[in-house]
Amino acid sequence: MALQSYYLPLRCGISLPGRLVKENAMAIEDKFLKLFHASPEAILVTELANGKIVEVNDHFVNFSGFTRDELLGHSVLDLEMYDFEGRNKFISLLNNHGSFSDIEFTLTNKSRKTFPVLASAELIEISGKPHAITVLQDITERKQKEIQDKLYLDILTILNGSDELPVKIHQVLTLIKEFSGFEAVGIRLHEGDDYPYYETQGFPDKHISLENRLCAYATSGKLLRDQNGNPVLECMCGNIICGRVDPNQPFFTKGGSFWTNSTNALLASTTEEDRQARTRNRCNGEGYESVALIPFRSQQGNIGLLQLNDSRSNMFNPDLISFYEKLALAIGNVLARVKTEEENRKLRYKNEIASRLASVGEMAAGIAHEINNPLTPVLGSSDYLARRTDLPEDIRQDLHVIADGAKRAGDIIRRMLVFAG
Repeated sequence: MALQSYYLPLRCGISLPGRLVKENAMAIEDKFLKLFHASPEAILVTELANGKIVEVNDHFVNFSGFTRDELLGHSVLDLEMYDFEGRNKFISLLNNHGSFSDIEFTLTNKSRKTFPVLASAELIEISGKPHAITVLQDITERKQKEIQDKLYLDILTILNGSDELPVKIHQVLTLIKEFSGFEAVGIRLHEGDDYPYYETQGFPDKHISLENRLCAYATSGKLLRDQNGNPVLECMCGNIICGRVDPNQPFFTKGGSFWTNSTNALLASTTEEDRQARTRNRCNGEGYESVALIPFRSQQGNIGLLQLNDSRSNMFNPDLISFYEKLALAIGNVLARVKTEEENRKLRYKNEIASRLASVGEMAAGIAHEINNPLTPVLGSSDYLARRTDLPEDIRQDLHVIADGAKRAGDIIRRMLVFAG
């Protein structure tokens, strides 16, 4: 390649004077090419007009997935590495400014994977034709980190908002599903002895119906409990909630999570003893290959879990699982606080109702005694007079009515006294 020994201030760490070196040109060019190929960043040189690649370094070969022969002499457009919009933006920047730094583009490699890159380029002349020398940096991890940080903050904002818990859980699960791109996601939370699904998105109704509960039961229908009196929770979800994990197994993590990129391979290569409990294998039976179960931890222990399922294989990696564990820890702490606040609110309401009832009871007792005191002589006198035979019949009938009314009033007073306790 006749680069005519142009030495450019490249981001790859090569610091060379921007002038044409006439003396010892071949030796200097050889030195430049060695630095060019040793650069830790991907570099390529292309004809500006048609995008034809005239030189690449080793890092770009690895970066692109193409072989050197597949690259040299071919256009980046023919190889579909850039789209037309990106290519036009690239040419416009160089034509207008002669160079640019740290501009984001989208690149497609040989396996058709698209990922973001940060590009810096400079316009140079080779054999009288304009060329572009471009340095590319893969920023996939950085972009993913930005997305993860935003998701983390958005979820914390939702959880610390004023909405009711069901609304919060729905919004959080929707964000997680959108971020992950998974076919099915769910959240289990503690309820009584069990950990049923609080909300799911994407799971079939049959799965939810059959997998909703985790508690194990004897054939008699009696709830099974362990030696400590805790309910026995089945399946891999039960493992994670109860902390039955072995970090020495590749499908468990030190953070207490479970994940696999192939449930078929996992079931074929492990025993139930390896997996710590009897597993129902319904996720595998429904075609889910990638499955992750991430516990919601708090100071009170595990209060539930986040479930991620997809029929595609290889959807997870250790870094992604670590992020979900970090996210689940934050969610768990907030949920524990929210549930404690709800329980305290219910307890305060219960105590308030009890206090009101006590006040009503005291008032009822007071009213009963106030009515009962004057009612007693009315009842006694009317009953006595009604039995007198020297009184006219119509008067005695009226006295019987008075006595019956006093007796009914007495019954009401007795019930009020019973209510007052």
